Order: sequence, then structure tokens, then C-alpha cells
Amino acid sequence: MRKSWFVLIISIVAIMCLANVVLAQTTTPKPLPVVVEGTVTAITVTDAHNGKITVTPAVLSDNVQKPPVTFIVNATTKVYKDNKLVGLGDVNVGDDCRAMLVKTDSGNLVAQLVYAKTVVPPTLWAKGTIAKKELLNGVRTFSLDIPGIGASPDVLMLFSVTDATKITVDGKVAKYDQLAVGQIAEVAYLKQPPVLTPGVLPIPALVVTAKTPPPPVFHIIGRLAGVDVTNGVIGVQPAVGGVISNVIVNLKVTDATKIDKFGPVKIGDLRIGDSVDVVGQGNQSSTTMPPIAISVTVLPESFAGKVVDVITSNATGTAGTLVIQQAVTNGSVTVAVPFKVLEKTRVTKNGILVPLAKIEKGNTANVKYFKFGDTNVASLVEARSPIPIMPPLTIVR
Repeated sequence: MRKSWFVLIISIVAIMCLANVVLAQTTTPKPLPVVVEGTVTAITVTDAHNGKITVTPAVLSDNVQKPPVTFIVNATTKVYKDNKLVGLGDVNVGDDCRAMLVKTDSGNLVAQLVYAKTVVPPTLWAKGTIAKKELLNGVRTFSLDIPGIGASPDVLMLFSVTDATKITVDGKVAKYDQLAVGQIAEVAYLKQPPVLTPGVLPIPALVVTAKTPPPPVFHIIGRLAGVDVTNGVIGVQPAVGGVISNVIVNLKVTDATKIDKFGPVKIGDLRIGDSVDVVGQGNQSSTTMPPIAISVTVLPESFAGKVVDVITSNATGTAGTLVIQQAVTNGSVTVAVPFKVLEKTRVTKNGILVPLAKIEKGNTANVKYFKFGDTNVASLVEARSPIPIMPPLTIVR
């Protein structure tokens, strides 16, 4: 009897010890999963199912950047991308990523679930001047010099071109070879992930719209040496230091050229010998394609002398002919020169604006005028009355 109780007690104790062991095993806490969320910045693929992913968390609202997290992907990891079950090789740098991780006894983070999402980055645009073209390891690239804003320095961005890049030059479909240093270009590209830094690795260009820079604009003051009405070309001898040079610069006159000679005129109203102020655009030394004349302004000539006749041609006395006599160097010979006065001609006498009819014989006059054929057209007449000779004062004592 005692032997039976002893066996029973031993059995109960054994059952209780076994229960405690089982209970201890079932109540041992499992490691809690860790969730990481951010952008995939690096991927290492060992095989179809194994490798590592590095995720950089987004910057927090307080501008605190959490460090990147690298975790292991193995055959038990479920990998999804864009709501489809995929392999590790389908995940790309730049994808959005949310992963559920567990920490192993060795301290490694192993992913149980990986949810990736394709991100279409926004299209960005850069505008500047092409500063350099070169092949880098067989890749067609160009550098774009982007002017800084205010006191900011210029920024140099490096772009690559592929057969998929849409290129136009001056509005026409073009290729990489037709891009040239000095062209003004607008480049469309996608925002790059953190591993691609402008200026270090070339950024793939989606669209390149380039334009040939306009030819330089120049300014010439000189004298007309030639007027070709048929072909619309004028020749100008520049004045250097006040001296007319022997060099002739030919310019093309177009319908858009603004010609002023006491008002808007045509090329046929220009004459050899006219003093001109010309604004042109293009290569001055070109013999095959002369630069374009943007504007041609004829400068007035000057004449001074004494008024010998005044002839008015309208009722208001504001237009007519003014004849001025000027002494020349060959003895006592004098020349009387007629000037046509228009209603728009500015006429003053003793500094006061007056009509032509108020000018009198014997007045001295300075005239600014333009030559139209054989006619001298006055743009400005400045007349003065002779200073009267005052009799000597008689002092009465």
C-alpha cells in the first residue's frame, strides 16, 4: 500500500514539473516586430530570394533625419510591390517601402513582410547655357551652367543623353551631336534619389530644348559709303576717334529695320555721305552673310550763317524756305543755301519757339538739316537778332 502511494506521489510531482516546463515554454515572450517606413536607397541581391534592403526614413516635421535601416530578406520574407507578390529583384532604389522586421538573437533585422511602391518622381526643369560636352565612360553627357539668383553663384549640373531623350535645336528634332557649347537649353529630368548627386553622376535628361544663342548686337557711328536699294544693303565707314576709317561694314536692311531721317523713311531716302548711327546684329566681318541692321538713324548736318531771305508757304507762316548765306574761304565769295522748313521743324528766335515768319533778314542762324536728294530739310533752326548798337550815354552835369 505504501509502495502504491509512493509511486502516485512521484507521478504527481513529475506531472507538475512537466507542466511547469511546458508553462514556462509557452509564456516566453516572442520578439515584437519593428516597422520601418521610408525610401529604398540601396539593394543587395544575393539570389532571387535573399539579399539586403536599406531604407532611409522620411525627414520628420522637426527636420530630424533618422539613420538608414538595413535589413535582411530571405526565402521566408513575403515581398509585395504595387500590390503584387514579387521577388527581391523587382524592388528598386527610389521605391517607397514599408517593412515589418524582427530582430534575431544575433542582432540582425530580418524582414517578415516588405511592401514596396513604385514612385514616379516629379518632372523638374533646369534652364541655362551648355558649358561642356563629353563622353564619360561611353555615356553622352553635357554640363548645363545655370545662372545664380542674386548673389548666389552659378550651378553646374551634369546630364546624360540616351536614345530615348527627346532633343530639339531651334525648334527642329535633333540628336546629341547637334547640341553645342553656348546654346541656351531647357532640360526636363526626374528628381533623383539621394544616391544620385548633381555634378557627381549624370542625371538622365528626358527632354532637351536647345536654342542657338542670338548673334551679338553692335553699334556703329560713321558715314554711309554705299546704298544698294535693289539688294537692301548699306555700307558704313565707322568713325574711330572722330576719324572716318577706310573699313566698310556692310549691313542687310530688312523690312523690320527701323530707318529714321527726321522721321521714318525707306532705304531709298538714304544717301552716300549721310552721318549715321547704326545698331546691327551679326558678324561684322562676314563677307557671305552680312549682319542685319536693326536700326539706322541718320544724324543731322550743321550749317551756320546769316539769313538773307525768308519765304513762307502756308497761311500760318510755319513752313517755307529759309535762305542762309555763309562766307567761304576763297576770298569774299559767299554762298546762299536754301533750307526747306516743314511744319514739324523746330524754329526758335532768341531761345523762344516761333513760326518761320518771325525770322528776319539779317538774323544769324544755326541750322540742323538732312539732305534728301538735292533738298536740304531743316529739323532745327536757332535764330538770333543782331545785337543793337547802343549810342554812348551823355552825362549831363
